[in-house]
Amino acid sequence: MNKIIGRTVLKQERIQSLWGGYGELQRCYLQNYSAPVVVKKIQIPSVRTLDKAEIFAHKRKLKSYQVELFWYQNYASRCHEFCKVPALLDDEVQGETQENEIYFVLEDLNEAGYPVRKSPLQLAGAQLYLTRLGIGRFQTSDN
Repeated sequence: MNKIIGRTVLKQERIQSLWGGYGELQRCYLQNYSAPVVVKKIQIPSVRTLDKAEIFAHKRKLKSYQVELFWYQNYASRCHEFCKVPALLDDEVQGETQENEIYFVLEDLNEAGYPVRKSPLQLAGAQLYLTRLGIGRFQTSDN
């Protein structure tokens, strides 16, 4: 990656790999840009190397990324501040873009004031709480 949103990339940090090894999330620091950005770099493997079952999963993943991009392009900006999602800054990286790669350049939620991530254990606890709350309301209702 040479340039993102028209600016030179000064530094890249790997955040995590993507579903099924299809690329990674990177935090990128740009020249003359006030905050880092998050780049979702999707690397699409050659279909020639996949067997029949893998091709089905491959098509599902590609469709998922297309739907995700469409959602960011058309709906993310409609989310309320209490449901913060990163803004799509660009969906193409200048320089090293190839046919087998898709890029999403997103706002970095850490820099937007949302540095906390919930772990699966915390989410499971929240789901349990909500389930108990729902059952409790059901049990105390006059139905």
